[in-house]
Amino acid sequence: MNNTVSRKEEKRKLTGFAAEVYEWLESIAFAFAIAVLLFTFVFRIVSVSGSSMDPTLADQDRLIVSCLFYEPEYNDIVIIAGLGNEDGELYNEPLVKRVIATEGQSVQITGDRVYVDGKEIKDSFATTSNFPSGDPSGYLDLSSPTVVPEGCVFVLGDNRPISRDSRHKTVGFVPETYILGKVILRMYPFDSFGTVE
Repeated sequence: MNNTVSRKEEKRKLTGFAAEVYEWLESIAFAFAIAVLLFTFVFRIVSVSGSSMDPTLADQDRLIVSCLFYEPEYNDIVIIAGLGNEDGELYNEPLVKRVIATEGQSVQITGDRVYVDGKEIKDSFATTSNFPSGDPSGYLDLSSPTVVPEGCVFVLGDNRPISRDSRHKTVGFVPETYILGKVILRMYPFDSFGTVE
């Protein structure tokens, strides 16, 4: 009699344990599905390649990018993906740049000064030179105010002497359709974890 009771209790325990395992697996699968959806449609993880955003961002920094319903604004750090160069070839790595002007605004660069709508922008995070070394024919003529076309942005890297950005003909004014999203967080290296200005 006692053996029959203990077997029934064991079956109940096993059933309870199996049910608990099932609940855990169901929760994990649900959490995984939510994470996949979030990192497909809302957030992306992107690595910085190169030093064009020094000192703000360094090579191999890992960034979290918000890509849902994003509208570019001045000073946003954005990820540009799928942009082709003048030979029609795609850039191998996403470009990480800072938005300086949006559609309808005018941009002018003279010496080390950048003007948007006639006002000089003061960006203490950027290095001073606004004209990288190299063949001047490869760069847009921005010596007089130039209007950013509709649906486009003008971007610069913070490390201006070496950055290939909207000053260069191979990048130029960037259509918003190529902007993956706005950088909201640096997740690696861990000692630099936090928001990005």
